[in-house]
Amino acid sequence: MERLFTAHPAPGGFVPLERKQAHYLGRVLRLNQGDTVELFDGTGVLYEGDLSFAKKNERIENLRLVRQADPPARRFHLWQALPKLGKLDFVLQKAAELGAWSIVPFVSRHGVARPDDSTGKIPRWESILQEACRQSENLFMPRIHPVMGFEELPLSDMDSLLIAHPGRDSRPVRDLHDEELGENVALLIGPEGGFHDEEVQALLQAGGISLSLGPRVLRTETAGLATLAALQSWFGDGHKARE
Repeated sequence: MERLFTAHPAPGGFVPLERKQAHYLGRVLRLNQGDTVELFDGTGVLYEGDLSFAKKNERIENLRLVRQADPPARRFHLWQALPKLGKLDFVLQKAAELGAWSIVPFVSRHGVARPDDSTGKIPRWESILQEACRQSENLFMPRIHPVMGFEELPLSDMDSLLIAHPGRDSRPVRDLHDEELGENVALLIGPEGGFHDEEVQALLQAGGISLSLGPRVLRTETAGLATLAALQSWFGDGHKARE
């Protein structure tokens, strides 16, 4: 069944279709009057409704609540050092598919990329996340924050801080313990040149845990996604799905 994102649906109501949406549903997918489609709003709620192609009043009507999903017991927050050459779009897409709860792009001292007006990019980033959630059937859309400086990261808001950083004391994901993670887990991914030593020390002093990502050197846009997938498998909803 085709699924669309919409903000603030309500049972018994209707959602107007934009011209592009109506064209896609009616002309590309060849759906007909009265066909049922699904709607999600990114907060865990799934609706279904019936297509109406009345001229200049295309909409989805007779909205019905299908289910309200429970939020994950453990929420992974991806804090990604700003990558260069527009690679953040790729990271956003895949992080949404992997079930990240929020995404914070930030500027690190060794980073090459520097932000311009990131606030103006939020609508486009949200559009990327919406489409990724639609495709992956993820009912919880990650919250995307404007780009922050490293010193602005809300370390105290998290139950645990996981730092992707090689070192003698770094631990693989499988050696973490469930009880040391808590409900809200921040995964910190450095830039192409890695974290500055002072940044690592600041994170460790805040209670951070240094993670090893294995014997290979991963690009910054790969490191967060690979680690997020491993964390979901061992400690998140991927692990729950295996039980």
